[in-house]
Amino acid sequence: MTQVMQKHRAVTLERIEKFMHEVYWKESNIRSWLYIQRVKINEIAVFSPPFEDTVAKEKRVEMGVDSHYGLNVPFKDIVNQNFRLVKEGETFGPSWTTHWFRFTVSIPSEWKGKEVHLLWDTNCEGFLHDANGIPLQAFTGGNGCDRRAEFILSKSADPEKWGSAVFYVEMAANHMFGNDDGGIGVPLETRRFGIRQCEVALFCRMAWDTLYDLEVLYGLAKHLPEEDPRGAQALFVANAVVNSLWTTTEGEEPDWVEARRIAAGYLSQRNGDGQAVVSCTGITHIDTAWLWSYRETRRKTARSWVTQMRYMDEGDYPFYHFTCSQAQQLAWLKTDYPAIFAETQRKSKEGKFVVTGGTWVEMDCNIPNGESFVRQFLYGQQFFLEEFGKQCEEFWLPDTFGYSSQLPQIVREAEMSWFMSQKLSWNLINKFPHSSFWWEGLDGSRVLTHFPPADTYNAQALPEEVLKSARSNKDRERTNESLMVLGYGDGGGGPQRQMLERIKRMSDINGCPRVEMRSPSEFFRRLEKDGDKLLTWSGELYFELHRGTYTTHAFVKAGNRRCEVDLRNCEMLSVAEVVQGRKAPNDGSVDHADVWKRLLLTQFHDVLPGTSIGRVYKDVAVDFDIIDEHVQKSLSSSIESLVGHVEHRPVAFNSLSWPRRGYVGTKNRVLVEAEGLSFAWASPSAERYERVSVTQADHEVVLENKFLRCVLSKGGALLSLFCKTLGRESIAGGKEGGIPFGNFLAIYDDMPFFWDAWDVMVYHVEKMKPLGEASHCEVTIETDTLISITFQYAYNKSTITQRVSLSPVSRRLEFDTTVEWHERHKFLKVLFPFDVRSEYASYHTQYGFIRRPTHRNDSWAMAKFEVCGHYFGDLSEHGFGVSLLNDSKYGYSTMGNVMALSLLRAPKKPDDTADMGHHEFRYAVFPHVDSFPCTAVIEEAYDFNHPLIPCGAIPDSGLPGPPPGDYGDGVISPLGFSLSATHVMVDAVKIPESILRREGAGGSEQRAMIVRLFEWAGGLERVHIKCSKAAIASCSLVNILEHPKESGDEDAVITEDTEEFFVYSLTVRPFKIVSLLVRLAPSR
Repeated sequence: MTQVMQKHRAVTLERIEKFMHEVYWKESNIRSWLYIQRVKINEIAVFSPPFEDTVAKEKRVEMGVDSHYGLNVPFKDIVNQNFRLVKEGETFGPSWTTHWFRFTVSIPSEWKGKEVHLLWDTNCEGFLHDANGIPLQAFTGGNGCDRRAEFILSKSADPEKWGSAVFYVEMAANHMFGNDDGGIGVPLETRRFGIRQCEVALFCRMAWDTLYDLEVLYGLAKHLPEEDPRGAQALFVANAVVNSLWTTTEGEEPDWVEARRIAAGYLSQRNGDGQAVVSCTGITHIDTAWLWSYRETRRKTARSWVTQMRYMDEGDYPFYHFTCSQAQQLAWLKTDYPAIFAETQRKSKEGKFVVTGGTWVEMDCNIPNGESFVRQFLYGQQFFLEEFGKQCEEFWLPDTFGYSSQLPQIVREAEMSWFMSQKLSWNLINKFPHSSFWWEGLDGSRVLTHFPPADTYNAQALPEEVLKSARSNKDRERTNESLMVLGYGDGGGGPQRQMLERIKRMSDINGCPRVEMRSPSEFFRRLEKDGDKLLTWSGELYFELHRGTYTTHAFVKAGNRRCEVDLRNCEMLSVAEVVQGRKAPNDGSVDHADVWKRLLLTQFHDVLPGTSIGRVYKDVAVDFDIIDEHVQKSLSSSIESLVGHVEHRPVAFNSLSWPRRGYVGTKNRVLVEAEGLSFAWASPSAERYERVSVTQADHEVVLENKFLRCVLSKGGALLSLFCKTLGRESIAGGKEGGIPFGNFLAIYDDMPFFWDAWDVMVYHVEKMKPLGEASHCEVTIETDTLISITFQYAYNKSTITQRVSLSPVSRRLEFDTTVEWHERHKFLKVLFPFDVRSEYASYHTQYGFIRRPTHRNDSWAMAKFEVCGHYFGDLSEHGFGVSLLNDSKYGYSTMGNVMALSLLRAPKKPDDTADMGHHEFRYAVFPHVDSFPCTAVIEEAYDFNHPLIPCGAIPDSGLPGPPPGDYGDGVISPLGFSLSATHVMVDAVKIPESILRREGAGGSEQRAMIVRLFEWAGGLERVHIKCSKAAIASCSLVNILEHPKESGDEDAVITEDTEEFFVYSLTVRPFKIVSLLVRLAPSR
């Protein structure tokens, strides 16, 4: 006699779990019915193309091969290769190689009318093609939850019509997450892979459907509260389904219809109107590089997206759509797989393949400068508009390591209003308080922001994830809306059929949130209706983890800074050629987009932070070389074009928008005084004869100019930095228990929990050791304007050489540092105890600065023990402050009055060579009158990072050149305008994209430039731009996408107009970015 289920919840749950389990009882539970007959394919042939692991840059150029791809053999050449039969037990490798397999599939006659699948598993990634080379679907081998080993050959097989079909599989000798030994380790370069499965199999669709009915019932039974009646009912029904599938005879097929009828009794009960709504979108967040190289990413995207589009076409999931970001990946697809790219365009028009994000790559949001951010959106939105007919409406960045406070303004400037991310759910100390909120940036711009409450961008549509999306919604009292992003990511893959089956069942079940597939923009439009109820978060979204990314792989940080500065310079001088009529505006040499895109690629959020494997940084080094070559060629050409005809050519160009002075040259150093955005000759002023004095005592060396008196010990310690202008000391050394002097080099033990290249933990400060005194001190007097003190240090296997110098006209003390670094899990910093008291330190950021606490009063302040800063960190009190400048570093920390600059780390995973070897960098200390924000700090920091651009040979005499007026304004100020402002500066000058892309009529007859300004101090300023009528016809406002913008708060008008010039005046509000379309006068 059959009995009803007893009250043993835990036992019943485990019974149901084991009945579905992929390991336990799989030979007799429901999974044993998924494939009821199998036929092994025995005859498999293989061709292994030659693999070039590294290709010399010269050879890449010669062959026209992009450094990010390598030398893959196209399919049309594969079919004609000599394939050989695979031997029993044969393996294929090593890591990262490619192998093509060919086999023939026949379907047994007795399977007519049945659903038949191909099963393939090589424990790595694969890409199935038909005999004509048409990509069909990706395979993911192994035993992980992301396994994708099945391909539907036919849902109703006709063996006679089918005959024998030839298939090819392109095998990539790497796992979905590269080739490490599990986790985030260094790749094993000798991995080999074998064919674990190659079969045709008879598929039982009813068993599949019942399995996912049961999965959903089990998930709700387990994760709804025990006291919830719907959870108890789900358990009872799931148990009944298992009972209904019991058979008495071996081989007897279960009663699937009855099992599904029982399940439907529960799954068909609907929700009320007030239930939470979980919008769901399919994605595969593919890291553009990480534990694999760019080359493999190009294949991952094709594999992933073909698979998702196949699901759309199969007919089982008419509700399904897929969301895709990162223009760079789509651009690669267009180049490598044009037919697949064309299909994404078709699917986009149908609303099934949704492009999102608006950026070139999903970039790091701490380290790139403001113009890099602008170019991410400019080139990204441009690509999406040109290729998909529309711009993105939302900024989409699931995975990055913190978010600059200027992003809301830039997002709005890029014609987007919404933002989605989720990384702050990883915060180690403080839990972020919102799921849906308004994010307000430095300038007051706001974007509607959502962090999916499921706390993942790799959701699998499990019932517990759906429930969490409602329960963990931190704003559930304000809105019922939340978003769940569905699909395996990082290494690609995307949603599986299993996930879509769960979504299909959970669309509307009483007691479970409603689950509906929506595009990101559809979700945000729903959320926007509740926008008036949501709270606001103002300022940066600081990530309380992965702080080591400000420092790891110093060479990529230095290359990034150098390339940002150099590209700004060569663009500016290229535009000057156009202004002066030396080149047409659509001349290819003034278009720097391709090299900009190379730089933007290196700013991907696992490349620039230093968290990728070593082979990625070989590609990055090639990119930097290509950018450097382009820059040098462009600068030389522009300078020659602009001033090559001048008899006594100027010695330098000032790319900054304010006057400055400084030395140019090494042996024949001359002092230059330059107006903003102008060429300059050697200075005739008396200051060019200023000198630096040096005095040596037994244990000290004193460097002194008219601004500073610097006392250093012969061990390298900065004992005193006396500001003569104010008559006060900058260094507060000697305090008990504190840092005893400036330039205090220290080594920290650096062992994070898990994420080696990513993390520096709060406890690292507890294990600090002074580097010790320099073993050598030498004073070098090269000229009376160039005196330096060289110190040499040794630590363990590493050496450090510092050259400390003071210019006759400078208010900063500079430390040029060379390091040979060979350590393990050590962290090198330099510390300065400033004689300043302040509760906050200020740090340079994109288009402004940000203040952060110097105290540890609460957990939010304590969590910011390591922060990101760009050109400087500053500690100021009323009337005085000290800045710590740098030329390539980004990690700062300030505790009380001690400011530290992070110099080098030594992590060993995922790249055991990270930071090993040679490094050169500079930092400087700058005492200043007045509190920050003050003009002196910005000008000094930019001068340190943007030196005067040399224009050729310097006369041996060092005498001034002829009066600049002899050559006219076109030589002195080649851009045709000057800026009158205190705290607004020119950040970029470029040719408009509409001209570079030759849009519309006119071609080279269209003459214009984009001038980008920003306010950096946090205060409103009325700005005046004096424009030469010989060069400039008009000015108008545009956004960063270079689309027209109405004058609002800017109140932009012409305030002065003469025969020779006009003045364009506008108001720039705090921290605002202003882009101007400057139309040029007809070419002379």
